[in-house]
Amino acid sequence: MYSDYEIRKAMTREETMQCFAPFDFSKVASLDNFDILQLHKIRIMIFDRIEVLWEATWIDGELRKNTEDEQNEWNNLTNLSEHINKKLRLYHD
Repeated sequence: MYSDYEIRKAMTREETMQCFAPFDFSKVASLDNFDILQLHKIRIMIFDRIEVLWEATWIDGELRKNTEDEQNEWNNLTNLSEHINKKLRLYHD
């Protein structure tokens, strides 16, 4: 199993910076085509993007309501993350 450090070290600059733009779900349409390292990278990219979305809800120390687009992306990221975690458990079982 890979540590988060090893996975982040293997990530390209583009993969690392993707968290600052809306997640491109078309690139991960079929998770069956990805190996275990790629699945771990996607899981980290999802985590990073959710963190950016969370931080964007804070304005001057106050929590603001998510826009509909942000909430939809958050929900889609959460669902994709759960799906990836299930696939990763299959690799580790």
